[in-house]
Amino acid sequence: MSDPVASQRKEVIEKNKAALLEFMKANNIHKTVARFDGSGDSGQIEEVNLYSEKEEVLDSDLLDSPADVIMTRQIWSPETKWVLHTEVTKLTIRDLVEETAWHPLESRFGDWEINEGSYGEVIIYADGKGEIECNQRIVEIEQEYAEF
Repeated sequence: MSDPVASQRKEVIEKNKAALLEFMKANNIHKTVARFDGSGDSGQIEEVNLYSEKEEVLDSDLLDSPADVIMTRQIWSPETKWVLHTEVTKLTIRDLVEETAWHPLESRFGDWEINEGSYGEVIIYADGKGEIECNQRIVEIEQEYAEF
């Protein structure tokens, strides 16, 4: 049996991504880079940049361009169980990049913000492909034993 909430969430993710790719193509943006950092059970996108084909950082004013971003919220109801509430919100391209970057980050590195956490970049290319560099912080513990 298919999960209607998961299906609806996937549709929202694809619509946000399509809106971002359309903006990128219209403004000759080769890629977006969202830098993230997290630890101690919280994390955030620290910085967003737009790049040209020549790897030049584009004018940051483009990030303040208006964008319709579909936001979701999962709601519990005893009658319907889980339902996904969606709402189109007037935000910015920066917000659209962040919203689009969260899904692949969460789906591939779900605990990136736990304990010592991780940092890295989510890169989205104008052709729709993407990549994630995730650097996980790891604490090593060496135990020694001595008798006296």
